[in-house]
Amino acid sequence: MDPLDFLAVANKLYSSSEEAERRTSVGRSYFALFNHVRRKIEPLRPVPTSDEAHRAVVYYLQHANDRDLSSVGQTLTNLRASRNGADYQLDDVVTDKDSGMAISIARKAVAKLDGVGNTALANAVRAVPQFQARRHNPGRS
Repeated sequence: MDPLDFLAVANKLYSSSEEAERRTSVGRSYFALFNHVRRKIEPLRPVPTSDEAHRAVVYYLQHANDRDLSSVGQTLTNLRASRNGADYQLDDVVTDKDSGMAISIARKAVAKLDGVGNTALANAVRAVPQFQARRHNPGRS
């Protein structure tokens, strides 16, 4: 599946009269961008299969010493916060403006990432030290 197909789903839902669909649109926008980035990074650097994958892709982008990649990393961080808000802050209203903005931001970030080019992306990401996932210690707080 092409991760960018999630943007088509987000676009169908963003102006819905049902708030749950607008919230879903925000989430699909985030996951379109996240999975698009992940697919580009995985051949270059290991990405965890756990929830640490979200941190890992942002880490590689923000440490790649490239302004456009860093910007895409920040966009991912911001869209993840919007997605979390849409999923968990149920007392906050998500409007069609909110969901439409998430789609627009995701599309612009995809274009920015794709504009970097595969060779420049590979060189930048390979220069970053490997991501280290947090170790979980169940017995410690």
